[in-house]
Amino acid sequence: ARRCMALVVTHQAFVVHPAGGCGIGITLVILPRMKTAISIRDEIFEAAERTARALGMSRSELYATAVREFVERHSRDGVTERLNKVYADDPAASKLDEGLQALQFASLDRGDSW
Repeated sequence: ARRCMALVVTHQAFVVHPAGGCGIGITLVILPRMKTAISIRDEIFEAAERTARALGMSRSELYATAVREFVERHSRDGVTERLNKVYADDPAASKLDEGLQALQFASLDRGDSW
């Protein structure tokens, strides 16, 4: 059996082949995921553990999902800011056509409490 050692460096792994084992050389392997460490308060960690168990997912899956959703939510902030700038520069651009407004208003259920 061949025995090799692996040294992980950020998102790449360098597999070191020791003499007499796999031969001498270094092979670069791109890993599909980044391993990282974070510091969080105990109560957040414990809540995350409970949530992961309740959802039947690993801790890594939970944290990856949370970070992805956070990034997606904040990437949309840029869209909102750009739209706000467009409408701030031209207030008439955000004005609803009066005929369309009347049709939308007429379509509302009068029994709605809001």
